[in-house]
Amino acid sequence: MRTSFKVKNVSCGACVSDINTELLKVNGVYGVFANIATQSLDIDHTGDTDLKRVKQILKDLKYLV
Repeated sequence: MRTSFKVKNVSCGACVSDINTELLKVNGVYGVFANIATQSLDIDHTGDTDLKRVKQILKDLKYLV
């Protein structure tokens, strides 16, 4: 499955690296694709992935719109 998020303040490779590092720790997430130009984020995940946890991580990192 793929889920998209609108993000903010993703402006460099370090931001993308931080997001990747944290989201790949979530059970079921196996792909993270951030687009700096469009301020969007797609994650590939299994059907039982806790998307509330994903959103909370993005909020904690100050990237979720």
